[in-house]
Amino acid sequence: MNLIETGELIKKVLGDEYKHLNVTCVKLRDDMEGTCQALVTVNKIELAGTGLGAVDALFGALHKHYTKKHFSLQSVTLTDFKVSMTRKKIAKKSNIDGGDTVCEATMTLKNSYGTKLDFSNASGSLAAATAGVVALGVEHFINAEKAYSAINRALSDAKKRNRQDLVTKYTHELSSVVRCTSFTEID
Repeated sequence: MNLIETGELIKKVLGDEYKHLNVTCVKLRDDMEGTCQALVTVNKIELAGTGLGAVDALFGALHKHYTKKHFSLQSVTLTDFKVSMTRKKIAKKSNIDGGDTVCEATMTLKNSYGTKLDFSNASGSLAAATAGVVALGVEHFINAEKAYSAINRALSDAKKRNRQDLVTKYTHELSSVVRCTSFTEID
């Protein structure tokens, strides 16, 4: 199973319990000497982070906040970040030349097993593309942890009921989720 298929499995397992991280505002302050401060509003909560640049500060803000409840995030590290820009024809052009540019941000996160996972997000705004891809990466690991716990509970129940068909199914699902997540202390 690849990351997309695993993401679909995680959404299926969690249903309405799937946690979306919706970024609605980003404020960046970069001193141009190596320190950037980020204020990012995610699901109506303002989070603050500091880093060596915008990506580091944004990732730090979300990582610090969500690691408190989702321990598997502790071992997730940011290993790469890239931006590409392309011109697209859009219905309503901006008054500024280049207003039809779409930025695609791609971020690579490494899990506790050393597996690198790529996430991408596109927007007409560089800040929105960047904040969005950081949120997507963190969102993935939060939901993977929740799905792992849910599948593990279902597996235990199937074993107690001696349902080998379900044991096989849940074991396969667990192995798929484990490859695309990071585990340290999960119940």
